[in-house]
Amino acid sequence: MQTEDRPIHFSVELLHPPSPINKEALQKLYAEIAGTKVGYDSIDLSFPVQARFYTNHTNKSQSVVLFLPDRAIIIEEWTVVTFSNFLEKVGFLVPKILSARNQTLFIAHIGTIRSTFGLTNYHDAKLFITEKLFRQNHDTLIEYFGRPIATVGVRFVLPESNETPGVIHIAIESFRHNKKDVFVEIRGIFGRTPITATSVGILIENLKNLREFVTNRIQYYLAQFD
Repeated sequence: MQTEDRPIHFSVELLHPPSPINKEALQKLYAEIAGTKVGYDSIDLSFPVQARFYTNHTNKSQSVVLFLPDRAIIIEEWTVVTFSNFLEKVGFLVPKILSARNQTLFIAHIGTIRSTFGLTNYHDAKLFITEKLFRQNHDTLIEYFGRPIATVGVRFVLPESNETPGVIHIAIESFRHNKKDVFVEIRGIFGRTPITATSVGILIENLKNLREFVTNRIQYYLAQFD
C-alpha cells in the first residue's frame, strides 16, 4: 500500500444555537475577507434559511462556507488545497463567523476528512476488503446476494474518553471512482469543549488529530493486509 494518501475532502461543522440568517452581516463578512487569501469568488443569499460563500476550482473542486440557522460549515470538496492551508483558513474564519452570526461560542464541532490510499498488490479494492479484511470469497458473496457488488466496506465507531476527546466514526470502503483505491472517511464529533474566538486552537488540534489518525493508524492498519 502507498504510504501517502490522497486527501479529497476537508470540512468542519461549527454548531451554535439556532438564529436567523442575517444577510447584511454575511455580506459585510464576505466583503471583509474578499481581499485576503481565504476570500471567495461568489456569494449566494438567494435562500432564506441558507447562505454560502464559494469558489469553483477545476472540475468538481469547490471551496465553500455554508451558513445554516444552527451551524456554519467550512468545506474543501475534491480539495486542491493542502491540509495546512485548510487549517489556516479555519483559524482565520472561525472568529469572524462567530461575530457575523452574533454568537459567542460554538457549542460543538464536527471534523470530516476523506482520503484514498492506492493499493500495491491488489488491482481491485473490493477484492482487497472482502478477501483480506473480511476473509470471505468475493464470488461467493455475489452468489448469496444474487447481484454484483458495487461497493464494499466496513465501519467503526470509537467512543470518547478523558484521554481521547471526540467520538470517532471511521468508514473504509472500495473507492467507486478508482477500483484500485481504498476510500477512507474519518469523522470526529467534539462536544465537550465549546469553542470561542480565543480558543480556536482546541478546534485546530482536534482536526490535526483526525488527520494523524488517517495517516498513521488507519494507514498502518490497512498496510498490513496489502
